[in-house]
Amino acid sequence: MKYLVLLLIFSGCSSVKTYLHNNLELVTKYKKPIFKVGWNKNIRPSYETGNLPIVFNSPVIYKKRIFVGHNKGFFQSHDLLTGRQLWSKFDGGQYYSSPVIVGESVIYGTSEGRVYSRDIFDGKLNYEIVVGDPVESSPVHVNGRLFFHLRNHQVFCLDVKTGKTLWSYKKSIANTTTLQSSSSPVIDQNYVLVGFADGTLASLRIETGELRWEQVVGTGNKFNDVDTSPVVIGEKVYAYADGQQLVEIDVNSGVVTNRLDYFPSSDFYSFDNRVFFGDKNGKVYFINKDSGDITPFNLETDASVKYVRPWKNGIAIFGSNGKINFYKVENSKFVKSSNESFHIGSRGSSIISSPKVDGDNLVVTSSLGRIVYFK
Repeated sequence: MKYLVLLLIFSGCSSVKTYLHNNLELVTKYKKPIFKVGWNKNIRPSYETGNLPIVFNSPVIYKKRIFVGHNKGFFQSHDLLTGRQLWSKFDGGQYYSSPVIVGESVIYGTSEGRVYSRDIFDGKLNYEIVVGDPVESSPVHVNGRLFFHLRNHQVFCLDVKTGKTLWSYKKSIANTTTLQSSSSPVIDQNYVLVGFADGTLASLRIETGELRWEQVVGTGNKFNDVDTSPVVIGEKVYAYADGQQLVEIDVNSGVVTNRLDYFPSSDFYSFDNRVFFGDKNGKVYFINKDSGDITPFNLETDASVKYVRPWKNGIAIFGSNGKINFYKVENSKFVKSSNESFHIGSRGSSIISSPKVDGDNLVVTSSLGRIVYFK
């Protein structure tokens, strides 16, 4: 009898081992999810009855830290990997754009019409200047100069070390129907390209702010705002007014060379020899930098595309509905599976501000003020 019991025990153990082996093997083969949240934080302003706060700003990543404005008036630095706060400084007002890192300084503007420069390690103030109107676009730095585009359609050029104003250019806008936003300037050699709320794109000299040329991009009856920064590819600049078609312009003369049958809704993102953009129908395209050809990707999302970013081993598409779709590259083709999408927040959340990628790290901000770090 005891031999029979021992036989059953050993037989049972063998069966258990076989079962565990087979199932553990399946577990190790299970595909790890792309979207793995490391931490999240709230940066929205105080809620006022009847006024749902919308957040437009996003962080910048530098040296495994993030720098971002909390919309209760504090500018902060956090450890990228843990989310731990490193320092926080009170400015007042809110933040409508991303900061820029120059050397060991972080520079940004506020809704109060002020520009700040702080030390990246402890937040110590380098300088604070008044520019007079809300700073709604991210600053751009080149050769010791900072360029800001303000809500009042004014472009400022500042000395990056002192904050001294070197020149400013004020655009007179007759349009009464605008989206009340502004795009970041784009640098092309010795010129600054800026889109305005009246549907025009202007080229200004970096040294003096003198107008080189101005061209009409938006041709609608209203809401002709050029709120997305243009992109320069070779001798051409590509721009569009909100909701309107893509326009190709000669970068030297400002002459329109083509009005293309594409209706972008995203920013332009340059990667390798391609420039990505998406449209209001959820489709993604790229412009070949060598040939200028525009090619559709076999990628799409179920909402208007806000951003397209290479990330990890594929492409992430950020929709206006707050959903992120990830497509992995396999044998030069894009593959999407059911577990490779993520919604950034509640049903009312959207993605307005630019997501930030640093290697495999991704930081996304929802329109309701939730920062999410994916590792």
